[in-house]
Amino acid sequence: MVKSLIWRLLGLVLLLLLAIAWVLLDARPALAQEKALNCTNAQLQNRDFSEAESGGFRFRCH
Repeated sequence: MVKSLIWRLLGLVLLLLLAIAWVLLDARPALAQEKALNCTNAQLQNRDFSEAESGGFRFRCH
């Protein structure tokens, strides 16, 4: 009974390690969208866009 429990725990640990490795190895970089304006405070401090023409740009403000 103890041997069976050890094998189950070992299998669970191996499965968990495999899942973690799969997530880490399958990671892909995020791609920036073209024609998108970054409107974070770090990039656009003290700028007024009230009269600006967007020219097809999409504003993505979070």
